[in-house]
Amino acid sequence: MKLGALLLTAAMAVCLGAASARACDFDPANAQADVDKAEVIFTGGVTGSQHLSRESNNGTNPEFKTMFSADKIYKGHAGGAVNVIQMHDAWGHYVTFNTGKEYLILAGRNEYGLLIDGCSPVMSLDPKEARSDEPGLEYKKAVMQALKDETIFPSLAPVAEEKAAPVEEKKVAKKVAKNEPASGEMKKTMKKAKEDIEDNADADDSSSSATVDPKGDE
Repeated sequence: MKLGALLLTAAMAVCLGAASARACDFDPANAQADVDKAEVIFTGGVTGSQHLSRESNNGTNPEFKTMFSADKIYKGHAGGAVNVIQMHDAWGHYVTFNTGKEYLILAGRNEYGLLIDGCSPVMSLDPKEARSDEPGLEYKKAVMQALKDETIFPSLAPVAEEKAAPVEEKKVAKKVAKNEPASGEMKKTMKKAKEDIEDNADADDSSSSATVDPKGDE
């Protein structure tokens, strides 16, 4: 009885250890390294998916194939129709896709073609379609920075715009401080202000000439 309990405990420990080994770690600090390591990076919509025949699956063959229509290529050659495969995983850890939805894919490559696995950086462009196990917000921001494109995730675009606004304000202030030529709109504003000052000065002169000198009757 004791031996059976020990064996059961050992088996559970092995299973738990293997499961934890499959836990994905999408650290924002590793985003640049992930981009550098990927063979192909693209955004595209899913046109279909296929669960390949298990008869030929011996652990070294593809399990799933997902078809994409690539919209934008950031790295590698993957124009037009693109097939991405996932190899057979003993723990059943796969990335799931929804037909018609768009994703950012960081893929590797093997003899079967473009390759991802359950821990590949695959992210839905629509936050409503994001999987619970996909990279988080900070990782996505880091990937946008690494790819030099802050429009990949539309929901994060306002954040990028808010960051850009202070930069523009600083540029304007810097130009004014250096007395650099003003823009056309600024010139119009300065001209209008000058005209207002001159009009006020003329009005003051007219007012002064029309004033009766108190000593005039003497």
